[in-house]
Formats: sequence, C-alpha cells, structure tokens
Amino acid sequence: MKKKFHRWWLPRKYVVEHGIFWSDDLRDSELKFCRDVVIITMGQQRKDFLNSHGYNCIAIGPFIKYANYFYSSNKRQEVKKRLGKVLLVFPSHSIEGVDAVFNGRQFINEIKNRAKQFDNVLVCLYWKDILDHREKEYIDCGFTVVTAGHRSDSYFLSRLKDLIWLSDMTMSNTLGTHLGYCISLGKPHYLFLQDISWAGDKVEEEMQNCNKGIYEKRLFTFKRLFGTYTTVISDEQQEIVEYYWGK
Repeated sequence: MKKKFHRWWLPRKYVVEHGIFWSDDLRDSELKFCRDVVIITMGQQRKDFLNSHGYNCIAIGPFIKYANYFYSSNKRQEVKKRLGKVLLVFPSHSIEGVDAVFNGRQFINEIKNRAKQFDNVLVCLYWKDILDHREKEYIDCGFTVVTAGHRSDSYFLSRLKDLIWLSDMTMSNTLGTHLGYCISLGKPHYLFLQDISWAGDKVEEEMQNCNKGIYEKRLFTFKRLFGTYTTVISDEQQEIVEYYWGK
C-alpha cells in the first residue's frame, strides 16, 4: 500500500527579506511566490504589515546580529589600534540597473566638517559604485574607501559588522538598512539627508510599487531623530530602530 504524504509533513520553506522597505511596498517580483512559505524579516513593523496582507511572516531582529565577525578579535583590535578614532560613512549607493545621483561635493564637505574629530574616515561603497569609479572623489580627499562586497556574498554581513565595529561614529546621506545596523551594534548615526535621484534602465521597475507618501512621512521622522549630529544614541532613536529592525 502506498504511503500518503500530507502537505504538513513536508518541511517548511523560508525566504529572507534583504532589508528595510521604506514605502511598505509589496513587490510582485519578490513576493508573488511567497504565499506558501514563511517570510523572515527583521522588525515588528514589517511583520505586522505583511501578515495583514495574508503572508506568514516572522521577525527575528537585525540580521547583522546573527553574523560572525569576518576577522578574529585580535585582528580587529590590531586594525583598530592602527586606525584610531574612526568615522564610518555610507553614501547612497547604486544597484544593478539603477544609479544613485546626489551632490557629491556637498556630502564630502559635510564629511570633512565632521572628520576633524577623528583620526580616519572610512567610506563604505557598494561594489557597483566602485566599478563605476565613484571611489576616486573620496580617495582624493584622503578618505579610505572600503566595501562589504556584493549583497549576495555570504560574508557580506560579516565584513559590514567588522567595519561598524571599527567605527566610533557613523553617518550617511539617505535612509538605509545600515542606519539600524549601526544603532543595533551600539554606534551612533548621523543622517545628513540629501536630495537623491535615480537614473538607469531599471528605475521604473524598482519604483513601480513605491508609496511616496509613506516614504516621505518616514523620511521626515528619521530626519527629526537623526538629522542633528550627536555622539549619543537617544532613547527615541533606539525605540524607532527596534520597531523597524527589531532587537
């Protein structure tokens, strides 16, 4: 007699979201095959949103906390001793088919203004921006350009965790997953918001499900909380990071 297998006997399938979705979009390309799987995300905000739209989602907190460091403790201490007090910078980055466009000179001037308090500045670029030769303007200013690599690299988060560990202060010019990662690892973050536009043959595809109203509202909130330079993480900052990224 043939043994019958019921669906619930089969192992569950899981998918892991990449980062924070600032406009509460439901991208068909990413979610259309996810009705019968468990979606793993970071924070309560995204979990509640997806579950309210019929998905099965669980929140596990900032993904970076699950990553091992890339280098050993001794190696990190050695590098930290050489670098001294570090400002880690995250410029808005491009992705495949979409280029980030912003006033680079204005951003560099702000970095220089803040760099006076530090021994070294590390500028973390995405691999595509390095291939597009965007590192030169930072190197010409005496900054050190670093990268965590490709987002699909299994060591991406480990490298990023090392870089944040080496920092004393972090800053960026746009909202991104990096902000919550920095705060969750105990490093203050300064958000020097700039007008960012996008160019490339995949801009329309990436933006088609974006709710601009929701995005602008959240942008205003994060600007209020992180738009003033301070080396202390406030309770309000910690609370909003825990809501979007978990803890």
